[in-house]
Amino acid sequence: MVGDAPRQPRAAPRTPPYVFALGLLAAIAAQFLATAEGAKLLKQALLLVPSGAVIARLEAIVEKQPFYGSRARPPPPPPPPRRPVFVEMQPDEVRLMAPSAAPHHPRCGEAIPPESITTTSGVGLDGQASVTVFVRSNYKVREEQDGLHEFVYHIEVSNDGAVPVQLMTRHWLFTDDNGRVTEVKGPGARGHMVRIKPQARLEYSSSTTLATARGAMHGSFQFEQLREVDDDDDEDDAALRARYDVPVAAFNAQVGRLALSRDGRAEAVPCADENVDRLPPTSVGTAHRLGLGATVVYAPGASDPDLGVYAFAYAVTISNARDEPVALIGHEWTTTDANGVQKHTRGGGLGGDNNIGKVKLAAGQVLSYRGTLELGTRVGNAEGVLAVSLSQEDETVYHVPINPFGLSVDDLPVPPIKPLGFLAGAVSSSD
Repeated sequence: MVGDAPRQPRAAPRTPPYVFALGLLAAIAAQFLATAEGAKLLKQALLLVPSGAVIARLEAIVEKQPFYGSRARPPPPPPPPRRPVFVEMQPDEVRLMAPSAAPHHPRCGEAIPPESITTTSGVGLDGQASVTVFVRSNYKVREEQDGLHEFVYHIEVSNDGAVPVQLMTRHWLFTDDNGRVTEVKGPGARGHMVRIKPQARLEYSSSTTLATARGAMHGSFQFEQLREVDDDDDEDDAALRARYDVPVAAFNAQVGRLALSRDGRAEAVPCADENVDRLPPTSVGTAHRLGLGATVVYAPGASDPDLGVYAFAYAVTISNARDEPVALIGHEWTTTDANGVQKHTRGGGLGGDNNIGKVKLAAGQVLSYRGTLELGTRVGNAEGVLAVSLSQEDETVYHVPINPFGLSVDDLPVPPIKPLGFLAGAVSSSD
């Protein structure tokens, strides 16, 4: 038996050279069609045989978008939510950075009347907010024999816009006839962070003292524009306020310069502006719709310079602009002396001179208390935080800032002091 001879392997068929050429041309054509010019030329060539699907495919290639063929394109995604304009900033940031649409004209070198009226319009979200601030001052006769002169000023704030606003914080600069400036910051109007409906008006009065019988004042208010809602008879007040109290923008409203005059007439008094590079002995902060203002003065009676002890008496005002009560549960102070050495003081409740414990602050309520800070140098800085609980259901501890302010034995602004890195936080105590 003769076996079959082994079969020889069949040679693979050779690819004709023109196939490689066609593949190369196809790759080049594909890259060319992916460009705008290539797609445009091919679209023009296809006009003899119009095809909506082909043209749509070419447009998708050029625009680098998915192709849906004859199916309808899905609707575009919704735009990202708009971030509230300046709402998350602190009051000083709003005052210095947010456009006011009413630049301050101090009218230096000329006699100014004891009243001013300033309109700030076209501000807030989409320029919908508008407010007018009118201020008039009067001299008040004092019985105290301390050489000081008191001036009462009456304020009217009108909401000229079509949207609700809320007065969050205030800032005043008082200048006496010697050019000395006293700066005051605080929450709301005398502490109350008032909502003002469209075409409504807020009125209140306050006062200040100067060492001279004449002077001047100017300042600004920081507002939040609130979301506008339609009143619904079927909706209870709490639900309506919850929707109403959503801030959509913050803006600054200037208060024009006016004279503080004993005779109620126009006076030419020295001009003085805010020194933004220094910390005055006052500050204001906001968070979670709570406002916190602080002022401080040197307390010589509680100080002993021979022992290097300088005491400063502070006054803190807390305002609750929420529609539910909050609990004030803790505090912390940080002082920095002229050498950069820091001291931390913390404790439960509010502390202060009377060692106030935890406090429940009702909706719309304003609370003030006093305390003392000590330094080892004649000047320094101070700041702090207040710990709060916003509701019984929420166990999170929130913080409201006591923004930095200056400490000085002459009660003048001082520069910010950088703490020493290796000593920062080294000295601490708890009250």
